[in-house]
Amino acid sequence: YSLNDSEALTAIGNITLRPGVQFEFMYNRQWTQEQFRPYVGGPRQNLWDATVQYFQFGGLGYVDAGVAEPFAVATIGWTDYNVGVPTVMGETKVPSTLGLGTKIFPNQRVGARLGGRLMMTFIETAVGLGCGTGGCSGGFYGWGVLQGSLSGGVVVGF
Repeated sequence: YSLNDSEALTAIGNITLRPGVQFEFMYNRQWTQEQFRPYVGGPRQNLWDATVQYFQFGGLGYVDAGVAEPFAVATIGWTDYNVGVPTVMGETKVPSTLGLGTKIFPNQRVGARLGGRLMMTFIETAVGLGCGTGGCSGGFYGWGVLQGSLSGGVVVGF
């Protein structure tokens, strides 16, 4: 199964905690179609319309370099997958995101934001821990959906 590439609507809010560090909230909604490929290299079949929503909270670190502010962001939250079929239930999963970009402020109140994100939603996860006479060992296993996003928008400061 996979999702078609499509446009998304994103809203981001930041609260400055101290110089160089901000709390960030991100909402992202994508309207797309889910696809099925019966075998590797086989034809893709569109199954149904789908909506993917990300709700993310985290931190943004930036460097004040005058007009431009390069930044890195890391967030965690939840993702809602909903399909347009009454007999198929939607799912809520745990994603995390990593991103890089820059904010450009020609004046103190209005600017532009350009950035890219990798959004990883964990579908299945497992954690193990074992101890014996030689010590303890642990491990993590998981797989999921990886999506990329490139965005640009207007920044308004208050």
